[in-house]
Amino acid sequence: MRLYEKLALYDFRAFRLNGALLTVHAPGEIVPSEAGAERVKITVRGWRNEPYYVLLNGFTRAPQVKINGQPRRWRNRISSRRRKAA
Repeated sequence: MRLYEKLALYDFRAFRLNGALLTVHAPGEIVPSEAGAERVKITVRGWRNEPYYVLLNGFTRAPQVKINGQPRRWRNRISSRRRKAA
């Protein structure tokens, strides 16, 4: 979705990764720079100056994630919330 020829407010992309469908939702434009059978590399051109969330869905195992080139530990927020509630 774009307004007044500015950056996209929201973008959605789908990739095939190891036979599974990986979907990406972001507040801004998603620019794929590498997509293969085992690896997806994207850049999000966000429109906010504050931190924001990017939703990645469809992994069959815990991914290796890098943000701004730095490795990050993967957190599965949904399953950790369920464990606390149980």
